[in-house]
Formats: sequence, C-alpha cells, structure tokens
Amino acid sequence: MSIKGLKKDQYDVVIIGAGIGGLVCGCYLAKAGMKVLIVEKNSKVGGYCQSFERDGFRFDVGVHYLGGLREGTEFNNIFKELRLDKKIEIVRNDITDSVIIKDTEIEISKNLETTIANFQKIFPQERKNIRLFFDTIIKTELKSTYSLKHKYILLKNLFDEFFKEYKLKSVLSIFLGNMGLPSYLVDALSAIAFYKEFIFDGGYYPKGGMQVLPDKLCEVFTENSGEILFNNLVNKITLKGLVKEITLTNREKVFAKNIVWACDPRKLYDSINNIEILNSKFLRIVKKLKPAASAFIVYVMINKKLSYFVSNTKRFRNIWISDTFYIDKYYGDIYNGKIDFSKNVFLCSCPSLIDRTLCNNDKTEILILVTSVPYVNRKFWLANKSLLAEKFLKKLNRIFDGLNKFIKGYNVATPIDLESYTLNTKGSIHGWGSIPKQCKFDLMSYSTPGSRIFLTGQWITQEVGSGGINMVAYTGKRTANIILNTIQK
Repeated sequence: MSIKGLKKDQYDVVIIGAGIGGLVCGCYLAKAGMKVLIVEKNSKVGGYCQSFERDGFRFDVGVHYLGGLREGTEFNNIFKELRLDKKIEIVRNDITDSVIIKDTEIEISKNLETTIANFQKIFPQERKNIRLFFDTIIKTELKSTYSLKHKYILLKNLFDEFFKEYKLKSVLSIFLGNMGLPSYLVDALSAIAFYKEFIFDGGYYPKGGMQVLPDKLCEVFTENSGEILFNNLVNKITLKGLVKEITLTNREKVFAKNIVWACDPRKLYDSINNIEILNSKFLRIVKKLKPAASAFIVYVMINKKLSYFVSNTKRFRNIWISDTFYIDKYYGDIYNGKIDFSKNVFLCSCPSLIDRTLCNNDKTEILILVTSVPYVNRKFWLANKSLLAEKFLKKLNRIFDGLNKFIKGYNVATPIDLESYTLNTKGSIHGWGSIPKQCKFDLMSYSTPGSRIFLTGQWITQEVGSGGINMVAYTGKRTANIILNTIQK
C-alpha cells in the first residue's frame, strides 16, 4: 500500500495532532502498510484524554469516562480491530452518574431499567412518559430514516413533546454541560446521540487512568511501524507538485502526498503557504462556524478517603450538582458569553472511586470539578479563577461535610490554559457547538476538495454533532478508510 521509493523524510501520510482521532487514523493507516508520521506539539499523546501528575496525585485532564463501548457499537469494533481490548482493562461502577439539584437527587445506572425506575420514582406523575422518552432514545438508530424525525429540531421541542414536569426537564438538561448548550439551542439528534452513548451507556473507565487509552493507541501505531514526533508544531505547509512540504519547528522539513489535520481546522489555513489549494467554500465555513463552550477545571488533592464522608461511595463516581433548576438559563448565559458566580452547575468526577489503582495510599482521594464556561479573556480568568474555584469547593463541602479540612491543594485550568495546550479556538472542548445549523452532514467534511488534505477529530461535522471520545475515534477510522479507498482507486 505504501508509495514506493520514499526517502527517510518522505511519508505516505503525515498526521498533525496526536489526539484520539489522529491516533486511531494513524493506527489503521499503519496497519494497512502505509508509511505514516504523526506530529504532536506536546510531549505526549492524548489531547484532552491525557493524564498528569502533581505532588504524587494523578489527574485526568478533562475526559471523565468513555461512552458507547457496548457490544456492537463502532467504538467497540475499533477496540477489537486495534486489539485495544487485549491491552486495556475497562472498569465500570453500577452507578455511573448522580444528579443533585437542590432537594432532588437521582442516580444513573449502567442498567437502563434501573435508571428508568429511578426517574419514575422521583417523578411518578410522568411515569408513562419517562418510559416512552427513554425508549425513543434507545430505539433511535442514528443513521436510519427514523432519526430524520429528530433532525434539525431542538431538544427542548423533544422534551416538551414528552414531559410537562419542569424539574424533570432540568434533571435531563444538566448533562448538557458536556455540550455547553441549553435545551432550547442544542440539536435534538445530537442530544439523542449524547444521551444514548454517554448517559445510557457511559461510565467505562480505562484502568490506570485516561492516559492509558492514547498510550495504547500509540503502542499499536508504533508496533505497525508508525513514527511519532513530539514537541513539534507545523509552521508552514507548501505545495510541491503532488507532494506537501511540511515545515516543522524542531525538524526542518518532511514531505507527504497526504496530510491528515487532526486538530482545529482554523489553524490549518493559518499554516498553508499556498492558500489557493484550499477550497474557498471550506475557508468560508471554517470562519463562520462557532466553537462549543470551553471548561473550567479544578484538580483537587485530598488526604482522606471519601468513605470517611459518605457510606456508599459508589454513588459518587460522577456527581452533577446545581443549586438551581434554571439549567437552561445557566447554559444559555454561557453560550452568550456570560457567567454568573452566584449560580453554578458543575460536575464532580472521582476516578479513584472506580479505579483504586489511582490512589497512591489509603488516605488519598482525587476529585475533579468541571463546568462549562465561556472563553471571555485572559484578564478575566486571572482575576477570577481562584474566586470561582473556592466557590466550587465550598459547595462541594456541603455534600462531603468536612472535606475542606483535608484539601492539600488544587490546580486550576481555565479556557485560556486549554486553548494554549490544545490550540483549540477559545479552548473549545467539543469542536463546533451542536446547534442545528452546525450539525449538517459533511458541512465540515473529511477532506478539503482537490488538496489531499484530510480532516479528522471532533471538528468534523456530522448529523449527530461533534465531540466525545467514541465519536472522535469513529472519525479517525473513517478518515483512514477514505484515504485507503482513494489510493486504491
């Protein structure tokens, strides 16, 4: 499959970015016998799926668990095809998420019937409608004509079709923090995909931390003779006949017939020397689309087991917390660039409650607090990040009474930090925002016409929106297949 006669600095494919999309794409291309180089700006692979250590504590950067890994899904197929199922041990709690909004508390179980029963117990007046709604979510095949019923409508319309109870809609809306959008703006089919793959089939965790997934993908890639170059940025891409000349920061030049851009496409046109090789329609779309919200993350170090504070710690794998039922207003303000410090909706993730290997001794637990936030600007976050972190910790102390006495310290990541680390526009955590007009199939497609520059990752627009590790992995596989099919022709 490889182009014959390639020199040391020449490749069939150069992939820019070693996030999950770039790694999966690289694995399939290398397995097919192509000579592939992945270029990564950071010192390790993974993007938002990385882990890091501080003072002996191990944190996941931003991904709190994997979704859609059940038998028969595309993500499960990828695990098997790349033999990740032989390299990674997946652990999962019975309870994947808990929601606490004022005096209302509800649990999400890996068993769908248990989850339905939990909702029906809290909202008995909506018992029949809860069953109908959940059945609709589960039975909707995202690529079938049946899904067209929900195409380009808003999630709020879907909620109103089934429910009258405002609090029930709020409980279901709180999970949209992962998408950074209120129900009255988010595309219904994208939300269905999100619920189906992450809420009703979530909670899968790689034993050893999230870094295990990209590390094992990298292992598969190099086992198939793939090469990876760390600590390098792409400074310039120049067209040399049918070959692309790629100028890097720490290595003068590499050459490739095909390029896979596995990062923010807005940075692609900044790197192209011959801008005319990119289709003008592509450029207009890139400049027009709006990124999803960013995140504010607090990595907290605690010198005490959570069992000290609660008897059943399995309930507290992931806790969604809000002191208001006006979830839509909160997420709507975020979309419009506002943040209200008096009301916060956030996720508390406790990886070491599902994977005990993450505890460095019996007295240590790790918490991660995550919330969607607008980008604002550097000055704002420098002035307010400590204030916001302290507010979160104070609210968390209401759930884990006395927790503040055992906090050793914490680190904070703002949208400015996330943008700096990933180069995602405005620190976006899910590519483009999943509003209906940005969820049209191939609006941002897998290739730029005529240039042999391909795209992969969370920035690809699909009928079911962007983002999520399983969706990103799928784009990596599909991009690889497109390249292989193109070469075979």
